Amino acid sequence: MKSNFINDSNNEQMVAKWLDKYFYPKMARLETGRFSFISRRADEFERKEEEIQKKGIDIVYKTQNEKLFCVDEKAQLDYLNKKLPTFAFEIKFKRRNNNFSEGWFIREDLKTTHYLLVYPNSSVIKDARQLGNFEDITNVELLLIEKDRLWNKLNSYKVTKESLVNESDQLINQEEVGKKTLQTSTSKNIYLYRTSPSHKVEEPINIVIKRKILDEVADAIWLVDKTEIKERKKPKYYY
Repeated sequence: MKSNFINDSNNEQMVAKWLDKYFYPKMARLETGRFSFISRRADEFERKEEEIQKKGIDIVYKTQNEKLFCVDEKAQLDYLNKKLPTFAFEIKFKRRNNNFSEGWFIREDLKTTHYLLVYPNSSVIKDARQLGNFEDITNVELLLIEKDRLWNKLNSYKVTKESLVNESDQLINQEEVGKKTLQTSTSKNIYLYRTSPSHKVEEPINIVIKRKILDEVADAIWLVDKTEIKERKKPKYYY
């Protein structure tokens, strides 16, 4: 079985191109002036692009008060047009040597301060396997979430990095796939999910968080199409 990594990577690049054309330039021109953007695609970062991405940074936001946000763009591409009421955050994944490694959500070495969650939609194609050009994406919903704020919320439900690792290891040892209720969580809006190897050879184990929680902790929520940006939730923490 082939890895999905190459296709996923290509689709992520298309999402990045779409954001570069239809989101970041428009945000920079908004009258509110809350942000400027220093992108991985910008000239000053071009020479260090690979190094920056390995640190979990896709784009850097500069706020009005000169604070920098190191943002990792995460797109829900497997569910194009599905309007999922959740988002999946990677805890573990299988490497080619069949050993499991830490996923991006629990890695301590990454410099990510925020996630930009991307829910893409298209009126041209039905699913991401048909994505041939970034222009095929019609519109996106974006949630900007501070990593520490999200972790604080999870901790309030008795969900910690240690508990997630322990329960993920149980799924691996027992060779379980599919949805798994978190033993420690006090919230029904959070659960684990291990993808079957028949769907993804990496068999990612994710913590799946419902939008009820994500919307609550989000710094901002934007609805973006090719002509305009609408703020569903105005940023709170940038002034």
